[in-house]
Order: sequence, then C-alpha cells, then structure tokens
Amino acid sequence: MRRRHTDLLAANALMLMLTWAGGSGAAAQGILDSPDPNVILTFGLGAGFTPAYPGSDDLVLRPSGTLRVDFFRLPNGFTYSSLGSTAVRQGFGLYGSARYIGGRDVSEYPDLTGLDDVPWTFEAGLGIGYEFPNYRVFGDVRYGFHGHESFVGTLGADLIARPSEKLVVRFGPRAEFGSDSYASTYFGVTPSEAAAGSLSAFDAEGGLMGAGLELWAVYSFNERWGIEGRAGWLRLLNAAADSPVTKVGSADQFRAIMILTRRVNLDF
Repeated sequence: MRRRHTDLLAANALMLMLTWAGGSGAAAQGILDSPDPNVILTFGLGAGFTPAYPGSDDLVLRPSGTLRVDFFRLPNGFTYSSLGSTAVRQGFGLYGSARYIGGRDVSEYPDLTGLDDVPWTFEAGLGIGYEFPNYRVFGDVRYGFHGHESFVGTLGADLIARPSEKLVVRFGPRAEFGSDSYASTYFGVTPSEAAAGSLSAFDAEGGLMGAGLELWAVYSFNERWGIEGRAGWLRLLNAAADSPVTKVGSADQFRAIMILTRRVNLDF
C-alpha cells in the first residue's frame, strides 16, 4: 500500500501535461475571449482509470491533469496557436507531449513474482502535426524519466467534429512504438527473474508496441470553464503481446479520463 500511495503522490505532481504548439500563418478562431491577450492558457485537474502497468488487466484510478498553451503573441506581433486545441485552425505545428506511467509493484501482483519492480515514469518530448478544420495527423517522440528511461513514440490521425459551438469531438487510430529498452523494462523477463518466479525468460524487442483507437471530447460551459474526456483502447502487438507479462494480464489496454478545465488570458 505504501508503493501505491507513492504512485498517487507522483501522479499528482507529474500529470500536468504540457502541450504547447504553434506555427506561423496558421488560422485559429474561437480561442480569443478577451481583447488582445498575449497568452491563453488552459489548465485542469481530474482523474481517470488506466492500466496498473503496461500489459496489466487491472485498471487503477489515478489523478490526471492538463496544462496547455492555446495561444501566445510575440512582441513583434508574431502569433502562435495550439495544434490540437478546440480552436479551428489549419497548418503545421510543433507541440509538447507528455505522459505518466504508474509504477509496477510486483508485491501487489502474485503472477509477477520474481520480476523487478519498475518505478513510475514521466515521459516528455515533442510532436509535430498537420491540422485542418475537420482532421489532423501527428507524431510524438518522448523520453522517459525515473522509470523506463527510454524513447517512445506515437503516430495518430483524427477526424474532428463540432456538433455545436460548445462541443468538439476527435476520434481516430493510434500506433504506439517503443525502443528495445522500453520493451525490456515492461515486457522482458531475464533468466534470473524467470528462475525466481513462474514466468518464462523472454527477450522483448522494441518496435511497434500496439495499435488502437482514441476518443477525445471537450465541452465548454462558457468562455472560461469546460470539461474534457478521453477514452482509448490499445491492442498490444509483437513483443508486447507475446510477453509472459501480458499473458498473465491482457493484450487489451483500456483507459478513460475526465478533467475539469479553466481557461486563463494573460495580458502583458
């Protein structure tokens, strides 16, 4: 129970997702709710159910959050608008990408006896995408800190719908990639670990880790307050699916997150 408490404290501290983006000449509408702001921020807190660890069939309730720079203006008048926000925009953009993965405490899962514990991980990196009013394509690259200390990536595409002025919905496929180090951290079983437990030794190689779908919806109550919801399914593939760790868990990974958001305009 002490390890689970540590995970929750770490999640509270690290699950503020930095997702800034921008590109010159991109069209952005609907994000300016006061005259000539220099910066528009969206931040929020919430909670969601995520896999206890990669390959697990257990869902754990963890805190979640978001911190997004939707818009900022440079002193020379050059403006940036966020890729992936609720704004109507068009063009290429760079953005920040981050993800939190809870720790794996083997003492809580008898089927994993013999495996090493894995601390929580905070991944941070960058992404690039191209967005039209009704669709977007993107790719992220992140590096993990404290836990798996490896490179991972995501490729995705979304259809974008705006059923009303207050509601934005995105839905599309995802593909998740990981390096050899990432794969071995969560899905590998060393000979010494196999000798100490019931799982067979397994050399997990990196590459395509899984593919699935994600639904993201935002409802704005007014110019300041809103609510964001995400639901996703990922099917583990290749080494991630063949791993003995997944065999005692599940290749189907589900998550659902709800966040209350607040928009803030800053004028300098």
